[in-house]
Amino acid sequence: MCNSSLNCDHGCTACCSFNQKAIRQLLHVIFACFAADAQSYILCDAGIQEMLERVSGEKGMVWDDFFGKLKKNNQWHVEVY
Repeated sequence: MCNSSLNCDHGCTACCSFNQKAIRQLLHVIFACFAADAQSYILCDAGIQEMLERVSGEKGMVWDDFFGKLKKNNQWHVEVY
């Protein structure tokens, strides 16, 4: 089992669970940063795309359009642990 919530490169599920919880708690902040054209986010892809899709729907946005903009502007960086 991993001792660090930041180092999941060896497949520790406890780390990714911690990261998922932190992402859920900050989801609206993360979304706002993306919407404000933030350029550097590297995220564990453990459900983050689905969570952001839900937030975009709550804000009346079309996720596919918003996600396409993130990829086009090189704002979407994913690291899978």
